[in-house]
Amino acid sequence: MVRPRVDFVGHVGGDDFVFLLRSEDWCLRLTALMEELGASLASFHSSEHREAGGLDGIDRDGSHRRFPLLSVSVAAVEVDGAQPVSAEHVAERLRHTKHLAKAQPGCACLLVAGDRLIDLLSRVETPARTADSAAPLAVASS
Repeated sequence: MVRPRVDFVGHVGGDDFVFLLRSEDWCLRLTALMEELGASLASFHSSEHREAGGLDGIDRDGSHRRFPLLSVSVAAVEVDGAQPVSAEHVAERLRHTKHLAKAQPGCACLLVAGDRLIDLLSRVETPARTADSAAPLAVASS
């Protein structure tokens, strides 16, 4: 889904990755990737677990708990190359957006573009508040 001469994919650690997408059609390719992943993740679970909406197991602390089905959460920030921006500013916006994406059930792909927060899977758009604002980023779920 990436174009090697234009885009970059890096492994941050664990199940975290970073994508730097500069291709003109990056948004379409990211959405297609999310749809493909969302459709294939169900095959990792038994029909029993899919029907139950999760599975029971033991967490890292040795406690019994219910685990949700596998999902993918993506936080994206559109950076205008014509405007100066610090890495810290982008990282802070990504942190807030990732928190919102992980709070949604199932797969999520949220994009901060200027003053808008866009759910790329449902195409719901809401005003976004920056990390510099008094309130954190927010999105209405559909």
